[in-house]
Amino acid sequence: NHASCEGLLNAKYKKAIELEKKAIAACVPDENIILAANLHMNLGYLYQYSKDFDNAKLYMKQGIALLSQSSVITNDIIIMVHNYARLLAETGESQNALNALSRCAELVKAVNTEKSTDYADLIFDMAVINIQIGNSDTAKNYFIEAFSIYKVILPQDDLAEKTELAAKYLNRIGIA
Repeated sequence: NHASCEGLLNAKYKKAIELEKKAIAACVPDENIILAANLHMNLGYLYQYSKDFDNAKLYMKQGIALLSQSSVITNDIIIMVHNYARLLAETGESQNALNALSRCAELVKAVNTEKSTDYADLIFDMAVINIQIGNSDTAKNYFIEAFSIYKVILPQDDLAEKTELAAKYLNRIGIA
């Protein structure tokens, strides 16, 4: 997996894809379903970066299917769903992306708490996707919810960074 990450960082996607496929072939999902899901998501991510969106969706969907067979909740799962939702949004499936983020946010709230950066980041991304599809009122409400959490838990520098990022998105639609 280290070599695959190195390939991603050096934009050597073909090599990284080959290595990730070898890792998938060596992995036995019944022995470690989270690892198998993670490998599939990584391969999908590599395809996404190389602009092969069909294969990106294929492998990420396989990763999500593997995740659905597990009852284990880890931060990796949140990251995987986040990446999958970004792919969906990037390829014009905004509603599916919002659904994935919403389900993940509910899971985080049920298993952990909504007073976490994981939850707030999911809500923030829902705001961004709503801006992209023209739902500015919904986006504003999601930003308000995300920032009500960020203000309580983030250090000032991180809060300023999130505020700046939100302002960029809101400026695009003439709100900020």
